[in-house]
Amino acid sequence: MRFSVSHWLAASVFAFSLAPPVAAERLLQSHALIPCSNDGIISVNHFDIVFTPSNNSALVSFDGQANYAGNVYIDIALYVYGYKAATKNLNPCALNVDALCPLRKDTALKITNVPLNLDGVDLSIIPGIAYTMPDLDAVVRLQIINSDTGKKVTCVEAQVNNGVTVDQAGVAWSMAVLIGIGLFTSVVLSILGRGNLASHVAFRTLLFLSFMQIQAIWGLTAIKHRPLVQSWTQIWQWTMGLVGARALQTIATWFQRSTGGTPSKILAQLNEYSVIMQKRSMVARSLVARATDLTKNGGEVEVSGIERVGIRINIEPSNIFMTSYLFFYFVTVVFLLVVLALKLVLPRLKKTALREKPERTVTNTSDWKDFMRGHLYWMAALGYSQLCCLGLWELVHQDSAAEIVLAICMWLTMTAVLCWAMFKVFQRARLSRTLRQDPAYTLYSDPVCLTRWGILYVNYRARTFWFMVPMFLYTLVKGATIAFGQSSPLAQAIVLLIVEIAFLVATAAIRPFMSKTANIFAITTAAINFLNAIFFLFFTEVFGLPMLVSGVMEVIFFILNALFMLALLVYFLMVFYNVITLKEPTVKYTTLPQDRSSTVLTEDRRITELEPLEKNLAVEDGHAVSQGNEWQPASSRSASNDDITPAPHQGLTGSSQPTLPSVSTSGSDTSVPQAYTKPHSEERIV
Repeated sequence: MRFSVSHWLAASVFAFSLAPPVAAERLLQSHALIPCSNDGIISVNHFDIVFTPSNNSALVSFDGQANYAGNVYIDIALYVYGYKAATKNLNPCALNVDALCPLRKDTALKITNVPLNLDGVDLSIIPGIAYTMPDLDAVVRLQIINSDTGKKVTCVEAQVNNGVTVDQAGVAWSMAVLIGIGLFTSVVLSILGRGNLASHVAFRTLLFLSFMQIQAIWGLTAIKHRPLVQSWTQIWQWTMGLVGARALQTIATWFQRSTGGTPSKILAQLNEYSVIMQKRSMVARSLVARATDLTKNGGEVEVSGIERVGIRINIEPSNIFMTSYLFFYFVTVVFLLVVLALKLVLPRLKKTALREKPERTVTNTSDWKDFMRGHLYWMAALGYSQLCCLGLWELVHQDSAAEIVLAICMWLTMTAVLCWAMFKVFQRARLSRTLRQDPAYTLYSDPVCLTRWGILYVNYRARTFWFMVPMFLYTLVKGATIAFGQSSPLAQAIVLLIVEIAFLVATAAIRPFMSKTANIFAITTAAINFLNAIFFLFFTEVFGLPMLVSGVMEVIFFILNALFMLALLVYFLMVFYNVITLKEPTVKYTTLPQDRSSTVLTEDRRITELEPLEKNLAVEDGHAVSQGNEWQPASSRSASNDDITPAPHQGLTGSSQPTLPSVSTSGSDTSVPQAYTKPHSEERIV
């Protein structure tokens, strides 16, 4: 298939959106000062500094307390991606910082928006890339040293950023619109009877969306994230229902208060204390402690994992679960309303919109009931990842009793619904294997089964339809690890690594998806997730490697995932060429050994309508028997057909009846029943 101009244009826009924007003014800033020693000499409540190289000045705000007295000077070291880029010694007295000249014991140190003139300081040590590199991973470490003795007093460090980030709202909105268009197009094609084309659009849409959700899930881990990793994973948090809409925040806060909860107030008091987005290794803090407990007496607040993601989207930690919960219900309701609207509009347009005879349009009331059921299962499958992560996390966070009940009920309901759907699929497959010696017949030819539960297995080959169970368990275990592992980053990283290894081996060995291209993308996705798990294990600093190693892994993580996201975008957009031209894909499930298309019944001919006819057929003169793909009277059978012996089975009346023989399809690994044609006018199949 050729790339159209629109495909390359969309890919270019996405790549350009990832590029760092040009800042109006170069600056370096930090909003948290973190002790890097356990002596407790300096305690910090609030810290903020903004450095502008255009006028060689810095604006500093500081609120804390010192437990040391004496003359000191400051040894500054700049680390960029773990590499020690520059060092400098500063004398507080020369900079007219009275609070540090000299340092006084048990004295509150409070500096409010004090400008510092740096005309005498050589700023050439700061490389120019520091002002333009998105999500700069730079740390300034300040060693406070006694001027008289030369001994180190204490150590503090500040994470520095330049205001340039890859976390762009435009990218998130663009991808959300594309996913919405993909889902809408799949629904429309299904209604109009373009089932094969609709399945291809749905598969590529879900593949694209699932990779976004995976990126968002990596951002929810409690592991210490590097700045570029934080921002990249932050773009995709809308797939987990985390959006900073003020209306959702108002409703969530009101619901929590009305049910006896206590909302957190971190975002409302940012001018009183600092928020630290990463776990500091030397100062122990409980990662699951409530934000309200951390801020009772002011001071710095440390947030990590799910809370860190919420703060970056301007969501209070106490509103995270309800925001995701309300967003899921909102999307589900909008989706169902759109489907109902299409029910009224499309029947009037289908005669003019379709130039060819469709496979099977959704027309009567029973069809619409099955169609709505199937898409409810679809929405449950789409939202299960976010519910496993955030719904189960609510059991640990405990914002209010009512929210805990909502989380439990919602998780149990969706789990039961998906398990029931999988049970029905296995039940149909077992029946099909008993009657037809192959599960493909019922699963891929019965319109009722395909419409109701097809979303769970239609992307797989007929003989690997059961892979939906490993996929379900993979989602459940990964979500539970994110939810319950917020207090133990190392254990979380190890479990995720084991899960990703197991899923990669299963996907590569079984290759369950419907086409070669689909399997390539699925295996590549699993391999990238495995590499990501290795990266996050190193981010825990359990191996004690230099910071430079983590800095290099941070950049590799971003480049690897961004390139694959771009490849998925192009793969997703390619299918819209077929949609615009209403052209069926050239490969119709025939690249894999399982020939599923041969089982598709056209129009309204359903397997449920064929079974009574089959069970009442008797092998006698004048009745039809099969020969290849044609039907002939028994009297005209040739000797070459004598080796076809129908297998008996118990019919509806209790008598032994033969089954229709299976015909081997060329190029397939199994025998699949062919579509039937009427043998005689009096034996018409309705």
